[in-house]
Amino acid sequence: MFNASERTIRQWIVRYEAYGADGLNDKPRSGRPLKLSAAIQASVENDVRTDPAESGHDYSIWTVSSLRGSDTTIRGMRQDED
Repeated sequence: MFNASERTIRQWIVRYEAYGADGLNDKPRSGRPLKLSAAIQASVENDVRTDPAESGHDYSIWTVSSLRGSDTTIRGMRQDED
């Protein structure tokens, strides 16, 4: 159903019992910090939730390549930042 191992589901149950629904949220992870400002990140998320055709594009789903060429990219995110 969840495509998760039995161990993972047991961990979810323990976290839920200890902290309620808030315990199911992901904890911060280590790794490279985001290079996007909160404003650019919100704008990208908004772009993804919008049908590309509504923005004048000739395709119906977003891909990484098409998002790189979106207005958000032009407004402030360098295309070479991966």
